[in-house]
Amino acid sequence: MKKHIEIRQAVMDAIKSASPEATRFYDGRPEFLSTQDLPAIAIYLSDAECTAEAGTIGEYGWQAVLHAEVFLQSDCSDTDLDCWIEQYLSPAVRDSVELNTLTITNNPQGYDYLHDDEATTWRSADLRSVITYRM
Repeated sequence: MKKHIEIRQAVMDAIKSASPEATRFYDGRPEFLSTQDLPAIAIYLSDAECTAEAGTIGEYGWQAVLHAEVFLQSDCSDTDLDCWIEQYLSPAVRDSVELNTLTITNNPQGYDYLHDDEATTWRSADLRSVITYRM
């Protein structure tokens, strides 16, 4: 869906302008990351559903969870992950002019610390926002 592509791209563009050059970006959550792929940031949507709220002709209201997830080496601390969220991800999701023109609402939902159970190559922090939009 074109709107989802535009939303993910708006967030990636905002984060890319502020993050370190060596950062890899993923449009969607990667299935596998090696240590050479880190640091990495993935932007993706989940739980997208039509709210059945009619907009202009042919448009409906939608709601989804927007994820901005940072992946660092497995030996990083929660503090390292918090710093990435606070310095790069949260401001981009909150203040992106382009994202704000594509969405009706953008409300923080929270974030989780995750880790790679299989290869133990990474740890991550997943920043989540609930967004509403029309398409």
